[in-house]
Amino acid sequence: LDRLDEAALWYARAIGAKPSFVGARIGLGRLYEKMDKPALAEAVFREIPAANPGYAFGGVSLALFLARREQWDEAEQVFIDTWKKLPDMLKDAAKSNPEAAELMKRDAVKAVVGA
Repeated sequence: LDRLDEAALWYARAIGAKPSFVGARIGLGRLYEKMDKPALAEAVFREIPAANPGYAFGGVSLALFLARREQWDEAEQVFIDTWKKLPDMLKDAAKSNPEAAELMKRDAVKAVVGA
């Protein structure tokens, strides 16, 4: 409904109620991207691995954000570091993600992932 500020408020409330709620953090980060607030989006995506260290895909979410911002060196390194810790099931999920597939075409990532 194009009520982006209101949506951001609800995401923030959800995160306030449950700080480890990764889905709300990803939603808020993407919303900030849509609102052309890259600094806020980056802050939200960088919080994911710390807010929920048990969420193995948190580093992938951060790497994909960095790739969308064309911060390739850091995106590659975060993705590689995360990849090494991912269980096989999540590696398969990453391989099927179109954004991750694009990142996995980069030479540094391809050397580790074997894509």
